[in-house]
Amino acid sequence: EIETQIGDRMPTHEDRNRCHYVMAFIAETLRFRNIAPQGVPHRAVVRTTIGKYTIPENMGVLVCQGIICRNHKDWDKANEFIPERFLDSEGRYTTTRPKAYIPFGVGRRVCPGEKLAIANLFIVLVRFLQSTQDYDIVLDMFKSKLHFDDVLRNVAKKYGPVFTVWLGNAPHVFVTDIDMAREAFKKNDIAGRTESFFGSQLSNDTMKDVVFTDYGHTWEALRRVAHSAVQLAYVATDCVDRTVKTILDKEGVGKPFSPINYIYLTFLNILATSTFGQSYDLEDKEFKDMKYVLRDFGREIGPRFILWEFSPIFRLIDKKRVNKMRKLFKDAAELMKHKYISHQKDYSESIERDFCDALITAKNEALREGKESAPYLTDENLAMTIFDLFFAGTDTSQQTFQWLLILLSYYPEMQRKLRQEIETQIGDRMPTHEDRNRCHYVMAFIAETLRFRNIVPQGLPHRAIVRTTIGKHTIPENMAVIVYQGYICRNDKDWEKANEFIPERFLDKQGEFITTRPKAYIPFGVGRRVCPGEKLAIADLFLVLVRFLQSTQDYDIVLDSHNGIDADPNIVDAYSPPEYKILLKIKSQ
Repeated sequence: EIETQIGDRMPTHEDRNRCHYVMAFIAETLRFRNIAPQGVPHRAVVRTTIGKYTIPENMGVLVCQGIICRNHKDWDKANEFIPERFLDSEGRYTTTRPKAYIPFGVGRRVCPGEKLAIANLFIVLVRFLQSTQDYDIVLDMFKSKLHFDDVLRNVAKKYGPVFTVWLGNAPHVFVTDIDMAREAFKKNDIAGRTESFFGSQLSNDTMKDVVFTDYGHTWEALRRVAHSAVQLAYVATDCVDRTVKTILDKEGVGKPFSPINYIYLTFLNILATSTFGQSYDLEDKEFKDMKYVLRDFGREIGPRFILWEFSPIFRLIDKKRVNKMRKLFKDAAELMKHKYISHQKDYSESIERDFCDALITAKNEALREGKESAPYLTDENLAMTIFDLFFAGTDTSQQTFQWLLILLSYYPEMQRKLRQEIETQIGDRMPTHEDRNRCHYVMAFIAETLRFRNIVPQGLPHRAIVRTTIGKHTIPENMAVIVYQGYICRNDKDWEKANEFIPERFLDKQGEFITTRPKAYIPFGVGRRVCPGEKLAIADLFLVLVRFLQSTQDYDIVLDSHNGIDADPNIVDAYSPPEYKILLKIKSQ
């Protein structure tokens, strides 16, 4: 219409009389997505009436124009966007407004800028479309068929191994070449952590954690004690046994069910038991509260997570939810501190029951021996180190196990191979850490899952603490740098058939799990800030997978409904599995 009625010349106000569809499109937008649906409160200057209702003097009165503009009494298909409703039978813009069309209000205090707004919207829309006539304007939203990982992969292929992406108003340098990443990150130059809104909830002036604290003495001290995290084989075995029993009791055999909550319960219980000697069931309030903080709230806010991080304006607009998040994290931090402090009451140096005891021992030794780390091992900081275990450990491990479960169900021949090796090498006894040296295919299956479906492909942004270089590129001080480990773990340069799931790539010619990692295998990151929970995570995944398959040895685990093995494109913070259900099918005799 613009091409026909105006062409390339500058639009004028008179063109509104010729561009009927443009005007209808603007009018329908104002109706369909009225940006001030509640208007501004009026005040009754005298006692009056509205219909049969008496309105006292000074009463506040709102005309809810958003409801009036989009209600089924006054509009046909009110919740659909149909510009044609403002065109007559000859396709001309209707000059007489529908009575319920009040996007600028109604009465004496109708918006005085109505005519100016419509004139501006018309001129700007027309000129914008004229200026972009050689292009299609395509919607790129979080709700997408493409996962953010796929988008960034395409960017890497187009622009090379080092490129900059602006996230909000902050530039981030992405590195997608393993040699460049290892060279750059083996030094301390990029060992810092960028300031972030989300990170400030966990690391601030009153408390510090390992994940978000910037490079320095506090981070080094907390990272060292984080490595003392303990995990006992019997804990994982017991948690899995109880979970499988619950599944059989609640879900039964041959009936499809979602395993997500059961998987989450298993990994949370492993950490809770190993950390402070406590376990939960599905109905425990504390379990539900922790799961909501660590997982469900993030799914609830969805793309807002990104908007809050990079836009203070969106945090202001979404103030209620932002304050809810702050309270959730504050309450979770207080819970961890309470559990840590309560351990001090019955702590004994001669018995190390769990991770809390290990932290208390580390703090006491640092104070007794006058170590440089002593000032940084405060109760608040150590409590946040515990929180990190849950925050960074529970969701990542349970999502990885979900991928394990989907993949072994998707590839039944691999499930049979896993079960056969476990039966041959372990049998029915409780698995131990040492069994990893015998169960080569199990270890290869886990390693390939971490490569193929790395659930945090972008890792966390590092900060250049000095001016440095990556390859031929100069990196300014304080620049955010991201090693895109998901791309490195799945690119054609470093991996044969990179986009296929092949556990055998981690086995040597004798069928044994390879002890030397391929250089591009970095599912837990690279450099000084590699994930400190790597060994613990792999140990947990091995023990849980083996025990889960032992506990379900009489059944085949079958996918009931699934969307293939692609990630959910609408989860913005992780490479998460799609929604799926499984069922336990009795093996044929």
